[in-house]
Amino acid sequence: GILANEVHDGNEGDEYDIHSRIFEGYDLVEERLPTNAKGKMKVEPESVIYYYIKKSKVVVHYIDSYTNEEIKEVYINEVTKEKEEKDSTEEIIGHEKEQYNTNQKEFENYELVEIIGDANGELEAEPKEVIYKYKYKTKVIVKYIDVETNEEITYFDEETEKLVDTGEEIIGYEGDEYETRQKTIPGYDLVEEPDEIEGKMTKEEKEVVYKYRRPAYVVVRYLDEETEEEIEEIEVYEGYKGKDYQTEEKQIEYYTIVEEKYPENTEGKMKVEVSKDEDGKEEVVDTIYVEYYYRKLKFNLSIEKKLKYLEANGNRYYYDSNFSKFEFNHDLINELNMNICYSIIVENTEELPGSATIIEEIPQNTWINDETQYWKQIKNNQYYYNVDYIEPGEVIELELKLRCDNGNKVLGTKQNKVSLKNIENEANFEETLIEDNDDSATIIIAISTGLDDDEEPFVVTLLIWIALGISLYLFKSEMRKKM
Repeated sequence: GILANEVHDGNEGDEYDIHSRIFEGYDLVEERLPTNAKGKMKVEPESVIYYYIKKSKVVVHYIDSYTNEEIKEVYINEVTKEKEEKDSTEEIIGHEKEQYNTNQKEFENYELVEIIGDANGELEAEPKEVIYKYKYKTKVIVKYIDVETNEEITYFDEETEKLVDTGEEIIGYEGDEYETRQKTIPGYDLVEEPDEIEGKMTKEEKEVVYKYRRPAYVVVRYLDEETEEEIEEIEVYEGYKGKDYQTEEKQIEYYTIVEEKYPENTEGKMKVEVSKDEDGKEEVVDTIYVEYYYRKLKFNLSIEKKLKYLEANGNRYYYDSNFSKFEFNHDLINELNMNICYSIIVENTEELPGSATIIEEIPQNTWINDETQYWKQIKNNQYYYNVDYIEPGEVIELELKLRCDNGNKVLGTKQNKVSLKNIENEANFEETLIEDNDDSATIIIAISTGLDDDEEPFVVTLLIWIALGISLYLFKSEMRKKM
């Protein structure tokens, strides 16, 4: 198009000199300057033509897509030798229809993500704009730390048989959302979570730290000394290395603590000791065992039988034995009126209360002279009496009176047996001794020979023999505590 026209009037032969003009937004085309810009006017009109070209440009922007701001370009100041910043925007100046090329720039930690506009092309009448959009590369560093060592945790994976690093990096761009998570790490417990478990990534690298601690344990066992079996439920205390712990013995029914095996580690500090083999596999000692040993309470009932006294025709003779011999004159045999009194002693010699039944076996030609009617008959010469409860250390003393036939039937050896049966205790423990569950007392009644006139009509020789046993049938009973 024509920008402007000028007419210069004159006469043939006049000199003329037409100069170029300045037009905003245009440049003179130097290559096409008119050759007739100067000369002499002629009769015929003459045209002097100046050619112009439209100026144009491309503005190139380098934008941070998150902040929507221009990215600053860093350069080294040649004078100060220090890093400085400058505007990264560029302008490509040219003319309409000319070709242009823009360039992608490299910015530290930035990555080109989008180009808006024609990066290369032809200049147009109107200015063009090309936008290079970048995102700032950043990351979130996630650490899983052992609070004891302040080091990142690694562990040996049993399946892969390889060491595993727990740490990880979340790679992204400024403004991206991120989310972290706690991990289940063999041999560790999480003790503290970070504040920024999730959020937005920033130019500055974020560090998210999960804190872990190796657990430590105290296992308390209550064991039967004899069987090594548990007699109470195991107690497990969980803590961590260096934590104070304290355990206590328990009062366990029917058991008592074994002082000689009392544990030395009833209290202290929990521990975790870690070593690694040549393959890097960890060997962890994290448990303290506290073992309290107990023994069963002992249980034992004993029975003892002694001849207490003998009555013959109104005379009483006292003895303290379980074997005796009694001689009398032949003339008195048919007139003899004799009673035998035994002392039966049941004792709890150990630590558990219990019960039992006394079985009494009396000699033939005798019968129980039981005014109290304590004795219950089993059969002809057997009787029983129940001891329902006897405390540890308690002694129950009973009397058993027998009346004897007179005449020849009274002569001979008369053995009186006693035993303990149905011996029981609440714990169902065995007795420590069974030999003392039976006992007997023996008396020999014989005719005396060669008595002088001044001697007593009855000569008594007593020798008492004690056999261990348990059980009783009695005439008179008396209970007392053994001191």
